[in-house]
Amino acid sequence: MSTDSIPTPPVRVVLLHKRGATEDEQLAHALEKDLIQAGCTVFVDRQTQLDLEWARAIGEQLKAADAVVALVSEHSIHSEIFATELETAHESDQVHVRPKIIHVAIGNVPEIPEPVASILSGAPRIAWQCAADTAGVSQQVTAQAKDLPAKSGPLRVAISKGLRLSPRSAPSTRPAVRVVPPAQPVSTPAWQA
Repeated sequence: MSTDSIPTPPVRVVLLHKRGATEDEQLAHALEKDLIQAGCTVFVDRQTQLDLEWARAIGEQLKAADAVVALVSEHSIHSEIFATELETAHESDQVHVRPKIIHVAIGNVPEIPEPVASILSGAPRIAWQCAADTAGVSQQVTAQAKDLPAKSGPLRVAISKGLRLSPRSAPSTRPAVRVVPPAQPVSTPAWQA
């Protein structure tokens, strides 16, 4: 069977925004429509009841995503839910090198609080000031999302004689542990002597 006939799965995108904020919702709707037309699978959290089941479901969506588009506005930066969702995406990115976070700044955003500011510091930033910017922002977001290979894309392996395949673990983000010997020699208890 030829690997060329294996269909490539669509890029999975999660849109994060502040529900109830008019500009945020309008831009989220426009981006969702354009990303779907570009062939992406898009998830937008529209859940009104926030409970443990919601938290589990949104966590799974974020971890499975190839890209997370964070619509950052004066409303979303003060949302605890937005910050938590962004932190979940960032943690997944640190472990699995996905999802890619794309920062869309809506209007003139005041100083962004931590931890959101740190998470967004390395993300590509796209500015949206008014409705006239929507088409351009949508094109940029779509281009960045489509530039990613889908996380669950087909694996192509060429086997050669003598080649041994072994899994590679992701580099650890934990600091190295240094064992320090005790300052005083430890005496052997009498019962072990």
